[in-house]
Amino acid sequence: MAKKKESSGADGEKEKDAEAPVEEEEVKLMEINAEDIDVSSVDDVTDLGNGEPLFACFAYEDWTLLAARYELHLLLHAFKKDLNDPDRPSFAEGHVAFYYNKYFKKPFQLKSFSCKEFKDFTELVKDTMDCNEETKLLDTKLAEDTEAAHFVKLAEEDRRERQRRADAGDETAALNFPRPAPGPRQPQSAPPPRGSAPQSGSRPASGGQGYQPQKRPYSGASSYPPPKQPRSYGSSSYYSRR
Repeated sequence: MAKKKESSGADGEKEKDAEAPVEEEEVKLMEINAEDIDVSSVDDVTDLGNGEPLFACFAYEDWTLLAARYELHLLLHAFKKDLNDPDRPSFAEGHVAFYYNKYFKKPFQLKSFSCKEFKDFTELVKDTMDCNEETKLLDTKLAEDTEAAHFVKLAEEDRRERQRRADAGDETAALNFPRPAPGPRQPQSAPPPRGSAPQSGSRPASGGQGYQPQKRPYSGASSYPPPKQPRSYGSSSYYSRR
């Protein structure tokens, strides 16, 4: 019997040893610090290994710049492919608003990025595009088949750089973009009070609260025509009168 107990004890120790790596792995997952992870080494931007996405600290300004990077990247490549003219591979900064609205059906405004000149905007997205000093045309810095996750990494690297500058005392590092005003809310009609009479032209649903069937008023005399009397064949019939 003692041997059996010893064997059961050994099995119990084996079970504890098997559970230990799982617990240690869970502790490691919880100890991951997103700021210490190299952005370029991230395989999945939606999960860094602890369930936290790479964009967990994004503010409104980070999302706005992320969208601008990706859309202008697509716009420059699409324009070059659609025009298919080696002498005109791109367009000047003065035509950005026109082609942006042409392709995305929405306006492009520098004030949305708190910029007065286009060169100030290109400084915000210098990792994606720039303006050629010789031709004065916009150039994209990324290949056409660049994955969308790469733009998320660029936005996170830019956010970390601005955060480091702000922590060092650089007041110009912080971004403050004006947010669009929310659209007007549609007024909702209040429900009628319980027991109120229905309005003219409306027919309340049967069985609802406050619904009372309307009785037809009795006028005393029937509005329907009198029923026809059956033709008799007695003394007063047609044959008797003949």
